[in-house]
Amino acid sequence: MNRAQQNDSEPDPKMLWQNQPREEASMTLKLIRQRAEDLRIRTRRELFGNLTTVPITVAVSWFGFLHTHHLRFRLAFVAAVVWAILGQYLLHRGVWSATPPERSALMTGLEFYRREIDRRRNLLGRLLQWSFGPIILCLGTLILLLTGMALNMGKFGAALPFSTVVAIWVVGMFALRSRNQRELKREFDQLNEIERAG
Repeated sequence: MNRAQQNDSEPDPKMLWQNQPREEASMTLKLIRQRAEDLRIRTRRELFGNLTTVPITVAVSWFGFLHTHHLRFRLAFVAAVVWAILGQYLLHRGVWSATPPERSALMTGLEFYRREIDRRRNLLGRLLQWSFGPIILCLGTLILLLTGMALNMGKFGAALPFSTVVAIWVVGMFALRSRNQRELKREFDQLNEIERAG
């Protein structure tokens, strides 16, 4: 068998390498940008939703303020309103500001995705302190006030329905926050996998 016949029978390694099936990337650049944009939309939606903290806190505190003359209760209601207003400023500062379009265009898909994950993590980390806290303070103070009023009138269970609704809402908020944190952790783990694969 001459050299030409031997070359015809053996496969060319270069051809084998070029013709092998290509492994598709687990996540395309377009999908990465889409997921980052979805995170951005959810973060903005939560920021807009948290703007309701101030009117809710003001309304509950105003109701409680009008129905008591005790200085401690009134101070608690005022503190809740101040906390809610200050909290909205601190909650939105840094999280709300978007990257300028020219800077965003220069970012890779992974940088954009990581930035949105970091923004969302920052928001979720501050929600309890600056958004949830003032509402809990004013609702807790109102429950104490209503319970005291009910006890003075001899109606022991009068504040129980309102207290139950507030307790269910608090448990629901913690469950929602826990779910959001689990979803964010999955996003972060997927980003790390993509970066390790790349």
